Amino acid sequence: MLLVFSLIMLLLFNLISNSPMGRAFRAVRENEDLVEVLGRDIGVIRGKAMALGGFLAGVAGSLYAFYIGSVFAGAFDNLTWSFNPYLMLILGGAGTSIGALLGALIYSTLYHVIDLYKQTIGYYLHFDAVWLQYMLFGLVLTIILILRPQGIVVEKAKPLVKPKAKDQKT
Repeated sequence: MLLVFSLIMLLLFNLISNSPMGRAFRAVRENEDLVEVLGRDIGVIRGKAMALGGFLAGVAGSLYAFYIGSVFAGAFDNLTWSFNPYLMLILGGAGTSIGALLGALIYSTLYHVIDLYKQTIGYYLHFDAVWLQYMLFGLVLTIILILRPQGIVVEKAKPLVKPKAKDQKT
């Protein structure tokens, strides 16, 4: 069921990003002044982006509550709830759905591998093995930001305006 909802959200994301509203979102991201000069209201575009983000966050929260079974406010006071999604996006590449999925897959795999071998590796370390995961993810984040700041999957340059069809002579 979660996979079905995830695929629906991915399809929705791709449909919106290829629509005129998605092009307006990218145009505001790239050059606000140009969008304003062309007569578009940046406040309205940002409002639509915030509403869409709120909708997607609500769907994600409801899926999380369904998956976990219960949700309480004290569960979200940890810094990792803010850091981990950013690490996934930076790792995979922000701006692409494939990059976000790949970043989440790589992060989850590394997380579980480190968690599995943390105590074994911690025997050889001079500090508590609990901090090993944070240190390794900090190192991965630093290496990605230095060597490949755009992430593993690079966003393709999409035109902000649809090209018009050429006039065909009959």
